[in-house]
Amino acid sequence: MFIELETIFNIEGASKDFSYEFTPDDCDIIRSVNVDGCVKNRAGIVSLEGNARFTIEASCDRCAADVKREIVLPFEH
Repeated sequence: MFIELETIFNIEGASKDFSYEFTPDDCDIIRSVNVDGCVKNRAGIVSLEGNARFTIEASCDRCAADVKREIVLPFEH
């Protein structure tokens, strides 16, 4: 994923939403990973915030049944 940030850094108050989807190899994620968020310039300080959403499938340690779980991971920088 590539986000063009030059205009965000040069203009106070500028923001840019983004959305990205990918499928990682060799892991327990059973669907695509969806990442969305926003890059903002507030008073000359550029910040990034968003969420990554994905579903994993694993065996339960107690009963060995297959378990699917949706995970949402917020991030910021």
